[in-house]
Amino acid sequence: MLLQSLNEYKRLIQLSSQLDRDNLDCYKVGNYCDILDENNNWCVGEIIDRENDKLTILFEGSSSIHYKALLLRDNKFDHLRKHTNGYSDIKISAFIEFSFRIDEIYDFKIFSKEILKSFKILFSKIYPKVNLFIDSFSNLNLFSSAFNITQNLRGKTFYKINYFMTNPFIDHRIIKCVSNVVEIIYNYLEIIVYYLKIYKENIKYTQILVEHPKLFLVDKMCSMIASLHEILITLKRIFGRDNRINYFFKVNNYTYLNLYNSFYIY
Repeated sequence: MLLQSLNEYKRLIQLSSQLDRDNLDCYKVGNYCDILDENNNWCVGEIIDRENDKLTILFEGSSSIHYKALLLRDNKFDHLRKHTNGYSDIKISAFIEFSFRIDEIYDFKIFSKEILKSFKILFSKIYPKVNLFIDSFSNLNLFSSAFNITQNLRGKTFYKINYFMTNPFIDHRIIKCVSNVVEIIYNYLEIIVYYLKIYKENIKYTQILVEHPKLFLVDKMCSMIASLHEILITLKRIFGRDNRINYFFKVNNYTYLNLYNSFYIY
């Protein structure tokens, strides 16, 4: 068991309560964080660029033309998922056509394979002794800390799948784009299978999180279990139970099939 003693448990609780929101290591380019928008609502944002304490942020649910430059000293930043859950944009069903390069899809496909590989390694170490699962975290960079788990599962994976499944891909890149997004979806479905098995083995942590919701910030297993919300939302999207994602399925299905059939030799 990760929380080996009552004293260690209390130490983690105290640490999560005192976590410094101004920890500069958390606000690196490529990381995600909770940010107060102009309406004083907490949203998720990706750090696109940084120059000293000036950060360029892309708010979740915004297109690439909605970058904003903010200063760390404005006190509008906090650790990812400390104030948010799931999709933080108010217009949850609004369609926005995102602008990104095709190599971003390739990069994320590789990342999804690495996440899947990490889950397979973790799961292989659960049996016959479940406590070995905890020790194996230290061997995996993507899951090496509570911070990394939250960033990779509740930040990057959740965020990017939303990006790539919200675009109709109606130009000449359609076959490459759609086929790669479909491969990402397959990877994610396999990830979910392993995640739910791990969740089942460690479901006791859900009660710990109810009593101490900030513990996911410092405890690796708590951060893994706390990811369930984003995991299930993405699963819902993949199966078309989301207005924003339905656009991807409807448009790409029609366009892709017609383009594919035009080259098909009967």
